[in-house]
Amino acid sequence: MQKKFTVITNETERVLPQALEYIHEQLAALKLTGKDINRAELMCEEVMASLFTHAIFSDDSKIRVKVSKFLGNVNITLTVPGEEFAFTGGLDNALPLDDDASPETAEAIRNILLRSFSENLKYRHSGKYNIITIRALTSSYAGLYMILASLFSAVICGLIMRSFIPESVYMAINDNIFAPVRTIFMNGLKLCAMPVVFFSILSCMADSGSMSGIKRTGSKILGCFLTTQIISLIIAFGVMFIFRPGDGAALTSTSSVNAQLESFSVINTIVNVIPSDIVRPFLDGNMLQLIALAVLLGISAGLCGAKSVIHIFSELNGLFMKATEIFMKIIPLVVFCSIASMIITSGTKVLLSVLGIIVRLFTCYVLINIVYMLVIKFSAHVSPARVYRESLPMLITAMSTCSSVASIPDSIRVSGKLGIPAMIHSFTFPLGISVFKNEPCLYLTIAALSAANLCGLHLTSAEMIPLAMSILVLSSATPSIPNGGAAVLSVLLVQIGCSLEIMPLFMVVGACLDMIATPTICMGAMTLGLVASYDEKGRNER
Repeated sequence: MQKKFTVITNETERVLPQALEYIHEQLAALKLTGKDINRAELMCEEVMASLFTHAIFSDDSKIRVKVSKFLGNVNITLTVPGEEFAFTGGLDNALPLDDDASPETAEAIRNILLRSFSENLKYRHSGKYNIITIRALTSSYAGLYMILASLFSAVICGLIMRSFIPESVYMAINDNIFAPVRTIFMNGLKLCAMPVVFFSILSCMADSGSMSGIKRTGSKILGCFLTTQIISLIIAFGVMFIFRPGDGAALTSTSSVNAQLESFSVINTIVNVIPSDIVRPFLDGNMLQLIALAVLLGISAGLCGAKSVIHIFSELNGLFMKATEIFMKIIPLVVFCSIASMIITSGTKVLLSVLGIIVRLFTCYVLINIVYMLVIKFSAHVSPARVYRESLPMLITAMSTCSSVASIPDSIRVSGKLGIPAMIHSFTFPLGISVFKNEPCLYLTIAALSAANLCGLHLTSAEMIPLAMSILVLSSATPSIPNGGAAVLSVLLVQIGCSLEIMPLFMVVGACLDMIATPTICMGAMTLGLVASYDEKGRNER
């Protein structure tokens, strides 16, 4: 959907109100909220003022405004003739600030607004025109739409190539286009996965020294978290052993990977959990050693109170998180290349297994929510029906935005209605959506075991123990980004000897169930808050 507004004039005082009125009408027609419309109008007004400052008009100069919608995203494109200039956000002098504000406060407010707006602005100069695109609305489903479109396109492309193109041709396309794209992405993901896990756990453990004010309830929260994590493992393993999605669709030979699995030993795993040097876990990809090293260094940094070191760890964590996000942006392309490659080489049988994985993972989400109800009833002594009824706005926000962070304002209001003190909520909810997450535990278990089935592996009970230990810790280190489980899944696949070629399948699974996974994470955090609140209330009464 695209709508254009074009005028030939150099009277900017007359054009600006007309353009803003046109933008308001189009955004209202697209059913944007009043808040989104006002924000978009503010950005447009300030950006156009900046464009007019650098405009060069002639008798036939054209000023264009285009409002477009694609995959749920709403963009406004402003085109004004003029010379190229260094665009820094378009809000240099136009932000209204309180006259009584101190220079430091005014500068801080200006910087915050600049950063907020600059994320939604894109400038380019083409020909004799300055063009700025403004993101008026970012759809939470755009990523899902792109992945599903890539999936269906890849299936169609693979079937056409397999049916109508000679084998030598489509195999050449696979070897020279599809496979290299997938390999580049997998290398990038492996590059970021280990540092993300390491610095995430290290930063969390280092920050634990600042939790002295909630130590009494902290042990209760940790106990509840570990209990629900173990229950999540039991649910996921149980569902997998009952239904076993992926059986009969082996994609790779099992001989090479089975040789790796034979070296697994429970005793050796426990004995060798502490690495002999700091570099070896990264080189060998030994996740348990990496986790042990991160916990040791994190606790040591917290006990030493080395704030500068802790800050460095936090910054490195953010650095590798951002690098991971960059690679995750090309997931639709990777999904297309990988699925097309699988269709070419293996046919459509593997897609039926993916549907089975989605159903089983959805079943796990339902079962873990039942566990939350039982914990709320018997540990927090609150009516589960009341909690879910009061939490409905938070769950709707989480489902519609696929962002647990976006649900924080609603979670604050729900916590007040449920009687959770602000001190407890401010501790449990951020941790519940970033560290104490049960949903990744379900996803990683289902994904890892399904991958083993798809690759023709048969894990023994002894081999499940190190896998379960890794899943238990990796679920806490999973980055809080869309499809974040895929960022650490590669580590598990390497551990059990699976081919990384099937990773894109689980990216599709994660994207399809993101609307269910996010409310599950938020409900887990709310459950932690209720348990901690009841524990604190009991202590005060005693």
